[in-house]
Amino acid sequence: MYGKVITGRGGSLLEKKFIEKIVKIRAEEGPARIDILTGSNQLGEYLKRRLAEESQILFNIDFITFPDLIKKIIDRSRPGSLVSLPPFAWKVIIEGIISSSVIPESFRSIADTGGFSSALSRTFTDLAESGISGSLAAELSEDQSLKRRSRRVADLLSVYSKFRERIEEAGGDMHSWFSEAADIVDRNGYDTVTVAYGFYDFNQEQWNLISSIARQGRILLFVPFCDEEQYSFAGRLIDRSSGSGLEIERAAETPCAKTGPIDAGLLSMRNDEEEYREIARKIISFAGSGDYRFDEMEIILLPGTDKNLIADIFDEAEIPFYLKDSHDTGSSSIARGVLSLIGLLNGRIRRTDLVEFFSSAPVDISGRIGCGTDLIAVWIRKSAEAGMTGEGGWVDENRILLEKISNAVKRGMESEEAVSAVKVVGELIEKIVTARGYYSLSSTWSDFAGHFSSLISGIFPDTEDMLKISLILESLAGLDRLSGKVPAGLFFSILRDTIDSAAFRSSNKRKRGIPVLSPGEARGLRAKVIFIPSLTEGSIPGKIRQDPFLKDSDRTMLEEIAPREILFSKKSERIDEQILLFSMICDSASDKLVCSRPRTESGTGRDKIESSFVRFLRERFAEGSDPSSLLEMRIPGTVRSIDEIEPLSENEFDMILLASDRAAGIEAISNRFFSRGRLLSSERWQADRLTPYDAVFRSSEALSESKKVLEEKNWSFSATSLECWARCPYLYFLENMLGVRSVSEPERILTIDRTERGRLVHSLLEDLFRRLGEEGYIPLSRASRKQILKSASLTIEKILNRYQEEQPVGLAAFWEMEKEWARKAVIRYVEGEMENEDDMKPERFEEYFGENYGSPVSFRTKLREIFFHGRIDRIDRGGNDRFRVVDYKTGGLKGKDDDIAGGTFLQLPVYLLGAAELLGMTVESGTALYQQITPEGRASVTFSGINWKENRDVLSDALDLIISGIEKGYFFIYPDRKVCRYCEMKEACPSARETLFSRKSKNNQLWKDFLALRGRDVDEDA
Repeated sequence: MYGKVITGRGGSLLEKKFIEKIVKIRAEEGPARIDILTGSNQLGEYLKRRLAEESQILFNIDFITFPDLIKKIIDRSRPGSLVSLPPFAWKVIIEGIISSSVIPESFRSIADTGGFSSALSRTFTDLAESGISGSLAAELSEDQSLKRRSRRVADLLSVYSKFRERIEEAGGDMHSWFSEAADIVDRNGYDTVTVAYGFYDFNQEQWNLISSIARQGRILLFVPFCDEEQYSFAGRLIDRSSGSGLEIERAAETPCAKTGPIDAGLLSMRNDEEEYREIARKIISFAGSGDYRFDEMEIILLPGTDKNLIADIFDEAEIPFYLKDSHDTGSSSIARGVLSLIGLLNGRIRRTDLVEFFSSAPVDISGRIGCGTDLIAVWIRKSAEAGMTGEGGWVDENRILLEKISNAVKRGMESEEAVSAVKVVGELIEKIVTARGYYSLSSTWSDFAGHFSSLISGIFPDTEDMLKISLILESLAGLDRLSGKVPAGLFFSILRDTIDSAAFRSSNKRKRGIPVLSPGEARGLRAKVIFIPSLTEGSIPGKIRQDPFLKDSDRTMLEEIAPREILFSKKSERIDEQILLFSMICDSASDKLVCSRPRTESGTGRDKIESSFVRFLRERFAEGSDPSSLLEMRIPGTVRSIDEIEPLSENEFDMILLASDRAAGIEAISNRFFSRGRLLSSERWQADRLTPYDAVFRSSEALSESKKVLEEKNWSFSATSLECWARCPYLYFLENMLGVRSVSEPERILTIDRTERGRLVHSLLEDLFRRLGEEGYIPLSRASRKQILKSASLTIEKILNRYQEEQPVGLAAFWEMEKEWARKAVIRYVEGEMENEDDMKPERFEEYFGENYGSPVSFRTKLREIFFHGRIDRIDRGGNDRFRVVDYKTGGLKGKDDDIAGGTFLQLPVYLLGAAELLGMTVESGTALYQQITPEGRASVTFSGINWKENRDVLSDALDLIISGIEKGYFFIYPDRKVCRYCEMKEACPSARETLFSRKSKNNQLWKDFLALRGRDVDEDA
């Protein structure tokens, strides 16, 4: 065997020796080809750059990984013959074995449990890497001594041999090719100089190939190793190499020459978010000083740390970074949507799952309708109100909902947008339900993949992530060569796993900046500055778990009885491996090493235990043993100190800090959510003016958007929306600017609320008066009392029954009470109308006005021209060209005649304008009134057109104030206990709002004007 192993502490020493050897080989052998074998492409790129910087010798040098080396060797023997298996082919084969009769008795009871095939696959990988082939496994499974010692291990090897047999029949995998490549090298030799760098261990199949190359060619192994505890794990490779005849050359005498960072520090931070923010601050400081470029720094993320958190913080700080593919489907809405769709196709469609799919998936409804309304949100609300659960079939229930809403549109109780929403979502539901029928049967992989591809292309938009999903489906079609027809459950399981393993995170596209690496990815790399956060127990050392199928004792047993040389990796040895990796990383920082740990867990505040590996840091940088020493700092979240305070615990230290120095305490917390909340709190409670945190727009962008909304609506308003601003500007902002709605879950409704009661009574009166008109009973005062009441009773029962079918009405007992209330209220109102002796005759019901209905209604205020739209409950006509507008109210009447009540009662004057336009008459010839509808009787509040000239100016001033407030972005909260008591949005308001806003009103003119409009002054409100 020809070869040599060069050892030395990981870092600059071993790297320097590596470069010297490459230069020497090139000098002695001229342009001879050299293969530099590394554990990752990233390490290969790094070594290429270092060789170019130090020697400029790159000619005829290939930087390869083991798969590259295997392909190169096999291609020389049979070019282009390697064809990879489709993704997760192993799972298809294992599932086939599990479902067949060949599964041994030892595993039948657990074969159907979740994760069985994945766990078995990991064990099979360990068996392959240990050097056990399918034929050797079959031989061992029949070994009587093994059966006596462990029937379970024998059965495991039996299943493994069948698994390997089917893999080989399908063309083989990487494990097959390792063995083939070693055989080819043994037969044909290998004339390329091979240099392996960065490895501290080889599994058996890797070692078999390395040994073959060493026997037939020339090989150099650079192994990080020295006579220190931290490097003991690599000792096994040194012993193995020496026993195989490789020469061992030490790069330095022992004890190891001291190499590593000039400065080293250990920071103790409050929590992981503050820890990452401190790292960001140091990075910006190092880069800003000009001492280090971003790509000269490196961050090592230990297992269990939050990649997304550090990515968010670096994005926020505008620090360029490279995070290797994290397979984060959570960052792709398309991937999440497809995974959610799989759940709907492969299980029961529950309402929560369907709503989650439609609300979060990027469903493509573009081009289907021509409005900008969020149709998905409309459907969710309407289906909830209708009590849709899918028990009667989603397609049928949605069709019933469509019929109900279409009928409601005809009566003016619903909008066309609701119809569009139910139609569009209904089409998607029908596609999903139809597809479920297709996937209820078995089919081929290619048929399933093709059908699913067609399905999602009709649901999701065409994006780059959709292309990735399509390529995944194409690859799954290749599984036809492994099995015939498959159940849909297996197809969806493989599809889900493949999507989960794909990379969707957009930040992975950035190849320049600070590398964010795992300890394994950083192996062999060097940087001027290295950060290692989260040095806590659980992150490092990580938890060590035994293989459920093949424990370490079983592995040792197989090594003892195997007829050929095999070698397992032991789970119990992982601690030593982690120590070695940690030491190599620390030695790889040439200038600065910044380690840190969080003291508490974010969110819970639970204490975190310092990693036991920190002792290696303290030993490594003990004062006097090295030019550098470890600087340990406890950073409480602030640069200020507390004099003469000795806290008993870390939590007490933080509390004393906050209590002793308020400003420092605020600075101590850099959590971006806390910072924003702190700013909100201080601006809301400490400022004596109205701020953006009081829902008062200040930025030009916000004001521009506010004005844009008004312009898009063509400065057209409904009276009720303007009344809403006059009652509470914040409520207007939520309902009319953001479109927030309060929706009750149908199953939680006890009885209909006040709003629904009003709609019910409106529907009753509209249908009743239409029918009475058709039957010739209007005016009521001239018709038969008996006939009118009979007709009224029939109409009321019809409408109540229809309403019960179309709307959730709550518990039966309460609904009976509501029906009785409605019957009495309507009959009492009709009786009052029969007693009315005037000549007014109801002619129009539920009449719309406004530009969209062909009857634009404008009004010129002192500052601008605005437009109105709305719906009038009833218009009566009388002699002498007179008219009357009637608006039904089922609640209390609090206004006064000819009074707009501080802008909160605008419907009557606006409806006067609308009716005058509809009838082609003057406002002065009309009267508008609220009529109360209750079982106890009726009352009314009137707004007369006779006094229009006087009332017009009052209306103009109120409208100017309201619309100016909307245009200028004034959406503050007006605390009116009577209004707030029944407000559906009150959960969104802060506490103590009365005190808060009365204090601020003294410093804002618009607020003062608002109070004046409401008939109050600042001192009174304070």
